[in-house]
Amino acid sequence: MGIFRRSRTPRGVSWNVNYLSNILNTNNAIDVIIAEHALREQVQREEASDIRTAACEKLMATEDQKTQSENVKSTLEQALYRAVSMLEPPIKLVYDALRREPNWFMRGPLIEYCIDSGGCCSRQCGCCAKRCFLGAHKGQGHCTSECWCCAEYRGCELSSQQKKDIRESMEARLRYRGNCEHSPYLLRMASGFFGPLKPPKHKKTWWF
Repeated sequence: MGIFRRSRTPRGVSWNVNYLSNILNTNNAIDVIIAEHALREQVQREEASDIRTAACEKLMATEDQKTQSENVKSTLEQALYRAVSMLEPPIKLVYDALRREPNWFMRGPLIEYCIDSGGCCSRQCGCCAKRCFLGAHKGQGHCTSECWCCAEYRGCELSSQQKKDIRESMEARLRYRGNCEHSPYLLRMASGFFGPLKPPKHKKTWWF
């Protein structure tokens, strides 16, 4: 049915997965994660373009280029909106509340993902943490293949094919289950994307 089930949650995954396990639809979760990643790529692509333009003291981008960039961003925002609109109501409430926090993405599973993929969290530059100060805007988050700082650190820009391979690899890992009921990678990412910031409080039970 595409639903996370608590009984099959692997050890080592945060409590957030247990909290989500009975109500989060697998396909919906994957759609949102992919849509957010695509929008984050575009935001970082624009950021890189602005930084390189300023560094090279070139002419500002033409109006046509700006319009094209805004159109792409708008299309990706609409795709994200459609994906989020399909989330189950309890999950969407948590998702919306999280996205109102500028630093929502600075949490364990997502920081680990950035470190493992060689993003800014694996170094001391602090770029991801600095993005928190930009406000709670769509498209903010950890590094993608479009991150200008990562490109500077590598000393080269990734090719279009390499960027495509990275996107396809991420989607494959989200969908791959192996011998498990659900992708372990998806479970970890879901705890970062959809898990509440704090565990729900339980009322104390008195036994007489």
